Amino acid sequence: MGAVLRAWRVFCYSIGTLACLFVLLQLWFFLHVVYWKYANPSSTRFMDDRLAELREKNPQARLQRI
Repeated sequence: MGAVLRAWRVFCYSIGTLACLFVLLQLWFFLHVVYWKYANPSSTRFMDDRLAELREKNPQARLQRI
């Protein structure tokens, strides 16, 4: 009986630990979404790539935000 109880405790602790890790991961994602809602980046990787393509044709090309 002791072995079954011990196995049950290990199982419950494992499930609890996984649940806590899942909640922490979701919180991390949520905080990133909230941060990017208020922090406007000056440029993104996509914008930088597009600007490089435009500058191949016109070295004076600039990106404009609308």
